[in-house]
Amino acid sequence: MKNFRKITQLLLTIAALVLTATMVTDYSRYQQWALCATGGLYVIDYLLNLRWREFQWKRTSWVMVAMIGFFLLTIIRNGLDGFEMTRLFSHQIELLAPFFVLAIIGILGVDHALTKRQIAYTTILTSLAVIIATFVLCAVKAPLPDYILYSTPLEYYHAQMHQYIGTHMSLDLYMNIALIFGLMMAIQSGNKKEKVFFWISSSIVAVSTCLSDGRSGMLATLLIIGIVAICEGWKRWGYKALIGLVLCLGLAGGFIALNGRFHLPSQLTDESSAQADPRLCLWKYTYGWIEERPILGHGYGIEDAYIAGAFADKDVKTHYIDMMAATGLLTFDTMAEVHPHNTFLLLWLEAGILAPIALIVIFALACWLTKKEDRLYVILYAVVILWQAMFDSFCSVFQPTVVCWFLLLWLCANREQTRAV
Repeated sequence: MKNFRKITQLLLTIAALVLTATMVTDYSRYQQWALCATGGLYVIDYLLNLRWREFQWKRTSWVMVAMIGFFLLTIIRNGLDGFEMTRLFSHQIELLAPFFVLAIIGILGVDHALTKRQIAYTTILTSLAVIIATFVLCAVKAPLPDYILYSTPLEYYHAQMHQYIGTHMSLDLYMNIALIFGLMMAIQSGNKKEKVFFWISSSIVAVSTCLSDGRSGMLATLLIIGIVAICEGWKRWGYKALIGLVLCLGLAGGFIALNGRFHLPSQLTDESSAQADPRLCLWKYTYGWIEERPILGHGYGIEDAYIAGAFADKDVKTHYIDMMAATGLLTFDTMAEVHPHNTFLLLWLEAGILAPIALIVIFALACWLTKKEDRLYVILYAVVILWQAMFDSFCSVFQPTVVCWFLLLWLCANREQTRAV
C-alpha cells in the first residue's frame, strides 16, 4: 500500500509538470487533458495519503480567499440581471473558474506534490525546446518559396513560431515566467553547475523574448532584468551594480531599436498614431461604454452590443477591424477578437469597478504575504501579469489558468519535496 501511495504522488508530480509545460501555448486539448489528469490525481493523492492530517492555515491562504472572492464577483454581478445562465455567463464562469478551483487547492496545499526547483527546470527546458523547435522549422522550411515573402530572417523566425507553436502574447508571457524562475535558481542555488545552467539558459530565454515581435513581452523582460540587477546586484556588489545597470540600459536600447513595432514620436502624426497601436482606439471606445455604467458595469450580455458598436465606431473600424480583416486574423468566426485588449477595462466594462480592484488586491496580498526569500520573485511575477493585463484580455491566449497556476506555485510550492506518508 505504501508503494502505491508513492506511485500516486509520483504520477501527480508528473501530471502537474506536464500541465506546466503545456501552458507555453494557447489553450489546447493537451492542456485540457493535463488539467483533468492533475485534478483527478490530486484528489486521489489527497485522500490516499491522508493529506488532511497535514492541513495548516497559512498566511498565503488569504490570497486564495481573495481569489475566491474575485470569482464570486462574477456570480454576484450576474445576479443583478436575474441570474440568467446565458451562454455568455456560462463562458465567463468557465473562463474564471481557475480562480476558484486552484484557490481551493492552494488552501489544501500542493507542497507535497511540487517544488520550485522542478517548476524552474520545467519552464526553462520548455522555453528552450520552443526556441530550438522554431530554429529547426526555419531550417527545414527555409528553401521553400514562402521564405522570400519576409523582409528579414527574424520576421521569418517569428512567422514559424506563431504558425506552429503559439501567439507571441502567450509565448512571451510563459518565457518571462520561466525567466523569473530561472533567475531565482541562478541566484539562490547552492550547486555551482546548476547555477551555470540557469544563468546560461535564462540568458537565452531573455534574448529570445527581447527579439520577440511583441512589444509588451520584450518590455516585461527588460523590466525583470532591470529589477533583478538593481535589487540583487546592489545587495551583493553595491555601487558596482550600477555598471551592470548601465549595460542593461544599453542592451534595452539596442533591442528596442531592433523591434520594428516601436515607432519614434517623430515618425507619428495625429492621423497615424492610432494606427500605430490600434489598442488606443479600442481603449477609448471601451471607456466610452464604461462611462455609462462605471460602478456596476454592463453585465456579461454586453458582448454582442459591444462588437456591433465597434463596427459603427469609425476609428475602431478603420484602425482595428479593417486592418485585422485585411490580414485574415478577423473573420465571421473570430468576432470574439473584438475586445478591449485590456483585462482591467474588460472587467470594469462587464462587472463594474470592484472587479479590476479585486484583481489588483490578489497580487498585492501575494506580494505582502509571501515568504521573504520569495518576495522579489513574486513581485516580479505580479508585475509581469499585471503588465500583460494592460495589453490583453482574459481569453484562450491570456489564460486565467496560467495566471492562477503559477501564482499558486509561487505561494505554495516548497523548495524540497515532501515524502508520501
